[in-house]
This record gives sequence, C-alpha cells and structure tokens, in this order.
Amino acid sequence: MQEEIRLPETWIEVAWARRTGKILTWPAKGVEEHPDGDGKTLPHLVVMKDGVKGLIPLPEAGVGAENGELSPGEARNRLRHLVGQPVDFIVTWCHEDTLTFRASRKRALEVLAKDTWARLRPGERVEALVRRPAFRKEDRRVTGFVVEVDGVEGFLPRAELAWGWVDDPLKLLRPGDRVVVEVLETDRERGRLVVSRKAVLSWEEQVKNYREEGSYVGAVTRVTPSYLVVELEPGMTVTARHMKVGIPNTGDLVEVVITGIDPERKRLLGVAVRPVK
Repeated sequence: MQEEIRLPETWIEVAWARRTGKILTWPAKGVEEHPDGDGKTLPHLVVMKDGVKGLIPLPEAGVGAENGELSPGEARNRLRHLVGQPVDFIVTWCHEDTLTFRASRKRALEVLAKDTWARLRPGERVEALVRRPAFRKEDRRVTGFVVEVDGVEGFLPRAELAWGWVDDPLKLLRPGDRVVVEVLETDRERGRLVVSRKAVLSWEEQVKNYREEGSYVGAVTRVTPSYLVVELEPGMTVTARHMKVGIPNTGDLVEVVITGIDPERKRLLGVAVRPVK
C-alpha cells in the first residue's frame, strides 16, 4: 500500500491563497537571480516559511522598477532593503513537487492601498513600517525615509523625524522599524503621502529631563563660526556658544551648560564649556 504523502501546512496555506487570492505576509529572506519568461535574468525577492519558498520577480516586487526607470543596481538595492522585513504578496503560481511558488507584492499592495487611501486623512495617526532610507542623488545625503502604511508608500522627511536636528537619521530609524506617525499630506491621484514622526512626539516630555543651568554631555553634530549644535539624545539638541578655547570637531563629546529653554520655538540654548575625553 502506497504511503500517503502529507503536504506541509504552510504549503496548504499557499495553495489555498492561490485559489482565493488571499494576501499572505511572510519575511523576505534574500535576493536571487532567476530567468524570466523572456529568457532574461532578473533579481527575485525570496520569501520563505517552514521550508516553503516563494519568488517575487523584480517587476512584481512593488519597488518602483516596473517602468524601467531604475538602474539595475538601484533596483537590486531596493530589493535588498526588504530582506529581513515582512512583505505582503499574492500567490500567482504554484509547483507542488518542489514546494515553490511565484508571487506578486505589487498586486498585494494595490489591493491593500485601495482601503488605505479611502481612510487616510491629514492629522490622523497611523503606524508606518520603515522600508528604506531616501537619498539625495548629488551627494547621497539621507533626506528621510520611505515608509509603508498598509500598502501605501509614503515619505517621512528628515525634518519631520524629531524636534531637534538629527545628524544621522540611520542611528534613529532603520529599515524594518515600526513607528507611529501623523499624516501631513495625502494626494491619491499623485500617489503622494507625507508623514511626520515629530508631530506625535512631545517636546515637553523630552525637555523635562533638562534644566536651565544644568550641565550635560553630548556629541557635536554641527560646527559653525558662531555656534555648535550638540545632540544630547536622538532628536534633542542644544544650540551652544563656542568654548573659550578650542573648536571641537563633529562627533566630539563636549559638556554644555543649558542657558535657556524656549518652549515656543522648541529649542534649547547653551554654552559649551569643555571637551570630554
């Protein structure tokens, strides 16, 4: 009597999703090169769960590579930024013998986005998933983060990360982080969503840990001829006058004395008194 072959529960889930169009959410495990239907080799995002493997080809990955505007390197980097993060997808093809399938993240995002756009309003607070940093082309400076809100891709500008100047945004947020943000702007026709982390943070709560005439140690994040910007903690900075002797470099630790707390402009003023080794 031939022994009955039992399929893994995960594969049964995949097969059911293929029949019903159900959206699945699995972790992205890597990026591989595979031929497409035209014989060309394309990068594919790999999703995997309990020994079952799925491939999402680049044009179906929902990273903006559908129209060919991205260079091959940039397209692959966008896929890499998804590795380690949960991704939504719709199963488009199954192969039971090898327990593999192909899927489309783009189609899943389109389905999710319909409901999300219908409810998004400026002033609403939502949870956003940080997908990747956004860079300025000229100098690769981080200008903010690309985030995802239930299928809708949005932008979190650098100026909206915190109340204070954030010298290195990648020390504050990383791809895969989930953050509560406030919706600043929506434009469904243009596919534009702008959000703010700063708007949900209480500057008053952060600043209550500091007092006028108190001295604190922080890292210099900016040096100008007339003042320093010193980061006391991520998103909390003090604009300080220079020390009497010596000019520190960016990244140096210094002790500052807070000379003023300005709640209206939400900033701290101070004076640098000495370097800290």
